[in-house]
Amino acid sequence: MLLWNNEEDVIPEGLSNQTLRADGPMVNVLKMPKNSMNNRFIPWRELRTAAVYIVDLDIRLPGVAYEFAFDNWLNKQDSLVGYAYRKFAPDGTYPAFARPRIFGPDPGYNMVLTGSAMMPTKLLRQYSCEVGTKGIRNMVDDLFNGDDIAMNLLAIHNGNLPVALTRYQPESEDPSLDAEKKGCLYNLGVNGRIALRKKYSSKNISTRPGHGDKRKTMYRRICAHLALDTELPLLQSFVAAPADVDLCTMPEYAS
Repeated sequence: MLLWNNEEDVIPEGLSNQTLRADGPMVNVLKMPKNSMNNRFIPWRELRTAAVYIVDLDIRLPGVAYEFAFDNWLNKQDSLVGYAYRKFAPDGTYPAFARPRIFGPDPGYNMVLTGSAMMPTKLLRQYSCEVGTKGIRNMVDDLFNGDDIAMNLLAIHNGNLPVALTRYQPESEDPSLDAEKKGCLYNLGVNGRIALRKKYSSKNISTRPGHGDKRKTMYRRICAHLALDTELPLLQSFVAAPADVDLCTMPEYAS
């Protein structure tokens, strides 16, 4: 399912509701009446599965990465399970440098980013349909960001901590590639998505003036709304893919 959030442009002819490959599944393209970060969490009636993998436009993962995520979600079916993660401090800040949330267990994490994560469908219903979460949805719309914060805190409120996945031996990635935005994890788009943002003309909202302070306020307000301590449990447990599972190579499909 592909959500078309561009309010101004129509869905390109030929894209709507088709198989993108001869052997691939049907892709339903839904045009949204409003561009909202909350759209990704709507439990659409077309969904018939117990879990949903949500992925941003500028993130690419091979099929085995989704299978690996699903296999691990089966062990934690009420949690968010994903590849990109962050450590939020009690004041709502997080490390600006990419390495702590991608390459390894130091300094740990307490959230999994919803731009590349599997989560239970019932959590989508709780977030999108219940009166008690309306205030949270309004905060996400007001900031046009913070969907990661909102969904993670709701799951933690339910008693379910996130699960972070990593590629095999993430320390083997050359640290010098961070500055150049190169390497396996950058190519896949799990992090450092500058090139793809340019390609799709998307904006990095989180760098706008004053946005960081608003996000910190939002973090504290949602914690208060859900009666959560702002100092979340810091997790050091990561699930690494087996050595023979290649999470970094995209297959080549015939056009």
